[in-house]
Amino acid sequence: MCILTNDISRDETDKFSSRQQEIILESIKIISREGAQALTIKNIANAIKVTERAIYRHFKSKSDIIKAIICEFRNKMAQMKKILEKESHTPLEAIVRFIQLHFEGFMREPYMTSLLFSEEMFRAEDHSQEYLKTMFSMAKKQVGGLIKKGQEQSEIRTDLEPENMAIVVLGTIRFHILQWHLNGRERDLLKEGESLINTIRKMLEK
Repeated sequence: MCILTNDISRDETDKFSSRQQEIILESIKIISREGAQALTIKNIANAIKVTERAIYRHFKSKSDIIKAIICEFRNKMAQMKKILEKESHTPLEAIVRFIQLHFEGFMREPYMTSLLFSEEMFRAEDHSQEYLKTMFSMAKKQVGGLIKKGQEQSEIRTDLEPENMAIVVLGTIRFHILQWHLNGRERDLLKEGESLINTIRKMLEK
């Protein structure tokens, strides 16, 4: 079940049936291959080799599929948050690990990169667009919180404004993934990002 709320920080993830998961995955792959404009019930049905009526048994509309895609993206973020919470890191190392987890996740599922650059699809869905804004706001809050904590522990420079630096970190992640995406997603994203991660570490550390 896909629940769109503003509480992105909640620990539970949205549950989908195996067929719903298949529909969501194929929808993301269609967006990745052909662009957001190609996401139609007909194209999804053709990709899965079922009838359009079969798709409607699991989702009432294309809009519901788009909401489910966002929920799936939120699930990925929630999983990364849980990994960070289980691992023992200083605030600065947690920021480094946050970046690494993003790179590892997109390397594992490269088609997910299309969701970062499909704003026009979400713009048509009022509630989905607001939810995305909240989701990215939560990511900024998470990184900003780590920076502030690192400052309090004398690990991170105190002359940096946490929220502004969080935007720098998140923007750097997005730009690096975009560059990788435009270059055909063939190289090792994490390996190519090592120098970038070291630069961010040097920029933050006291």
